[in-house]
Amino acid sequence: MEYVFLAPLISLTANIISNFGILKFSKTTGVVLSLAWSTALGLVVLLLTHGVLQDLDYLIPNGVIYLALSYCFFHFVHIPVASVRIRVLLELAARPKVAEAELLKTYGASQILEFRVKRLTDTNQIEDVNGTFKTKEKKIYYVAALLAHLKRFVRRGEVST
Repeated sequence: MEYVFLAPLISLTANIISNFGILKFSKTTGVVLSLAWSTALGLVVLLLTHGVLQDLDYLIPNGVIYLALSYCFFHFVHIPVASVRIRVLLELAARPKVAEAELLKTYGASQILEFRVKRLTDTNQIEDVNGTFKTKEKKIYYVAALLAHLKRFVRRGEVST
């Protein structure tokens, strides 16, 4: 009975693992489609978990919890792409005609890198020592290394930006 409350977490774990597996081994499936398939697999795991435990009383609340957790996972994976796209769309909503050069001036790779480096130095995560950068806090390095390894796994050995 008390294990029924673990069903959303078990399903989310299946979702995450299957998502990485789909991205790793399928050369044709993109990020959004892999998230859809892995979310569906997590729902199947949720149904099977409740079936095995023979406790359907909590299926609907656990389903809502699982979908909420999956929604968070979706945005965790998708936010790096979506954040710049959203800003460009907001810019276009405010001014319907914007030249490509103007967008690149604001949202080009060098401006984004400059903004991120400034944010990292302002928050004391990295420091500029005679024109070179080094990490101030080791925990940010470990997070970055973990993300690079996950990206390498998903991208089949390549780390791209």
